[in-house]
Amino acid sequence: MTRLRCKFNDGNTNVCWPKLLPLVTTEYNNSVHSITQYTPNYLMYSIKPFENYCTGSNDNLENCRQIAYENSIKSHLLNKTYYDKRYNL
Repeated sequence: MTRLRCKFNDGNTNVCWPKLLPLVTTEYNNSVHSITQYTPNYLMYSIKPFENYCTGSNDNLENCRQIAYENSIKSHLLNKTYYDKRYNL
């Protein structure tokens, strides 16, 4: 929503938001995610939005998917720890 709002306020006031949605979705899918350290388009379709976007890694796609999975699991476990501390489980 925030990205869509930014696009709308960025001089696209004469364009309705459904027409901006494909552009916003493409930008989102080509941005490096903080947890996985990869873009969704790269992990799903092996499409690199630009070279050397991922910590200089030249791994093959399967290795990158494994790293993204491990990073995701680490994040889930960290969030579980925070949750458990808060609710004393």
